[in-house]
Amino acid sequence: MSDLLVRGLSDRTVRAFKREASRQGRSLQQEVRMTLERLASLMDELQEDPHEVARSIKRELLASGQVFEDSAELVREDRDR
Repeated sequence: MSDLLVRGLSDRTVRAFKREASRQGRSLQQEVRMTLERLASLMDELQEDPHEVARSIKRELLASGQVFEDSAELVREDRDR
């Protein structure tokens, strides 16, 4: 494994990572590592088939446990205004 030192991050960026780390019950280092690894994986996937990228994103969203409602009704309401 390699090490990476990042200098000059804004206070806002560090606060956001700390907040998310706390919310997820992880250390700041774990949160940053996981975020960078996910980003690197997505960057690799951009070199792949776009349909596979979409499937990968869908898998990540499903694995996160988040529930996404159908937005069709909201779009209709907005359109009718």
